[in-house]
Amino acid sequence: MACELGVYGLAVMGVNLALNAASKGFQVCVGNRTPSKVDAALQMAATQGLREKFVGAKDTKEFVENIKRPRRIIMMVQASV
Repeated sequence: MACELGVYGLAVMGVNLALNAASKGFQVCVGNRTPSKVDAALQMAATQGLREKFVGAKDTKEFVENIKRPRRIIMMVQASV
C-alpha cells in the first residue's frame, strides 16, 4: 500500500503525530528501531478506528518502500538520544 506520509520514531510525540495525520485522512506508514513500538502504534490506531489508515514497517527498507514518491518522511528523535 502506498502511504502519503511516513513517521519514523514512535515515542509519545511520534505516535500522536501519526494518529493525528491519519485522523485527517492521510495514509501513514509508521516505523521505529524497536519493532514492538510499531505493534503498539498499530493497536492504538485500531482502538481509535484508524487502523485502515496505518501501515506498520518492521525495518527501514520496508518503511521506505511503503511511502509513495516523492517521499514525505518525518523523523522523530527523542531529545535524550
